[in-house]
Amino acid sequence: MKPLRLIKALPEFQDEVIRRAFQYEKDVQSGKQIAGKDIKKAVKRSIKLRKKYSYSEKEFRRVASLFYYMYIPVDDRPTQFLPAPWQCWILLNLFTIINPANGKRSYRSSGVCIPKVR
Repeated sequence: MKPLRLIKALPEFQDEVIRRAFQYEKDVQSGKQIAGKDIKKAVKRSIKLRKKYSYSEKEFRRVASLFYYMYIPVDDRPTQFLPAPWQCWILLNLFTIINPANGKRSYRSSGVCIPKVR
């Protein structure tokens, strides 16, 4: 069975991942997206960090391109994986905040905890 590609061109896919990340951030700030106090603080902190350090869209596009080639099974058909907005926001923070003093990312590792729904 031929894989289902949701977004055909790589640049369009990268643009969508970037759009989702920043839209999630705006939605959390405005209250449109329900989020706990820790996430709200993290959003404020990430905005401050992007102002303090440098933001690398080139690096974000590189990371997003990895997901362009990733497929997951949906109804027994391989389907292109498009990260959820909160996942895009995590990628934004992990890979794009660069310390200009040494040219390295601010974060080297991360732990993400997701509760299991019963």
